Amino acid sequence: MTTAASKPHSAPEVAQKELQKEQENKWLRAYRQMVRIRLFEEQVNELYTRALMPGLAHLYSGEEAVAVGICEALNLDDYITSTHRGHGHCLAKGASPDRMFAELLGKEAGYCRGKGGSMHIADPATGNLIPGDVQSQTRRVLDNIASAAKKRPLVIQSMFMRINGDPPPASEILAFCDRLNEIVACGGAIKLVQVYTVARLPAESFVSALTDAEVDQLVATVRERTGLAAEPFYGGDKEGSKVQGPKSKVEDNGAAGSS
Repeated sequence: MTTAASKPHSAPEVAQKELQKEQENKWLRAYRQMVRIRLFEEQVNELYTRALMPGLAHLYSGEEAVAVGICEALNLDDYITSTHRGHGHCLAKGASPDRMFAELLGKEAGYCRGKGGSMHIADPATGNLIPGDVQSQTRRVLDNIASAAKKRPLVIQSMFMRINGDPPPASEILAFCDRLNEIVACGGAIKLVQVYTVARLPAESFVSALTDAEVDQLVATVRERTGLAAEPFYGGDKEGSKVQGPKSKVEDNGAAGSS
C-alpha cells in the first residue's frame, strides 16, 4: 500500500504567499474605507437635503481614493490638513463616524462640540488638524502646519497642475517656497517636500497634468530656494511619462530638519 503526500512548500514560496495575502488584505481594507466614506457622504446628503443639519455640506463623493490612498501610507501620529471638502480625509485618517455626525448636527458630542460643522472638523488624536475653508483660512492652516512641524519633522505633499493649459506662474511657486521657509524659520522641521501633479483624468476639463520637465523644474526650484529635500511624482495619464515616485534624473540634495 502506498500513500501519496503533498510536497512541502519551500521558504520562498511560503514568503510569496504571505506577501500576496498581505497585499490582498491591504487592497480590501482600502476598498472598505472608500465604501465607508461614500456611505457616510450619502447619509450626510440625505440629512442636508431634508434640512436636518445646520450649515452647509461639501461632499467628498467621487474623491474617496485620494484620501484613502494618502492616509493608508501614513501613521497614526502623522498630521494632515484638508479643505472645506474634508469629510473623506477625516474618516480615512481614523475619525469616528459617530462623532463626525454629531459635529455636523451641532451636538456637544462632536469633535469640536458641534461648533465646527462640516468645514472645520478637527481631531488631533488621529492627526486631523483643523481644515481651511475656501477663502480665508490659509493663514490658520499654515500656522497649524508650523505647530505640528515643531513637534516632529513633516513630509509636505503638494500638487501643482495646469489650469486652462497654463502651468502655475512663477509667483505662485516662489510663494510656496516662502511658506516652506516660514515654517522652518519659526522652528518647524520639514523632512521632505513631495511635488505632485495630476495622475489621473480629472473631472474638470480645464485641469491637466504638468509635464515631467515642469515637475523637475519645480522640484529644483524648491531645493534651490529652501535647501530642503524634495522629490517629484509625475502624472500618470500621458504617454511616455516617467515612473511615479522619487527615482528620476533630479538628484536629492539632503533633508533639512530631518530626524
